Amino acid sequence: MTKHKFLIRFYLLGILEESTSRAEKFGERFGSNDTNIKKNRRTIDKLDDIFNPLTEQVRDLIRLRFVDELEIEDIAEQTGLTYNKVYNLCEDPIRAVKKLAKEHYKK
Repeated sequence: MTKHKFLIRFYLLGILEESTSRAEKFGERFGSNDTNIKKNRRTIDKLDDIFNPLTEQVRDLIRLRFVDELEIEDIAEQTGLTYNKVYNLCEDPIRAVKKLAKEHYKK
């Protein structure tokens, strides 16, 4: 799974938030100052900035693509939209997540 697909899938499933929150609580309790936790929190905040303004329709399309792992053709058939409409609605947020993934996974 590519890095941006991983971020989208785990963000939409709530796994990034849950694991980061647990790590933060552990760090508070036992005195950790983990830079990876801070990095994950910044990434979650940036993902919120990308996904929160989207319409429910676009979030659903992205969910079908990255959580249910459907191809664009299948999403179009299931939703009654054209291939181009599905692609165009999802293009900008996916491009933003790809850019974020490059920043997040920089070594």
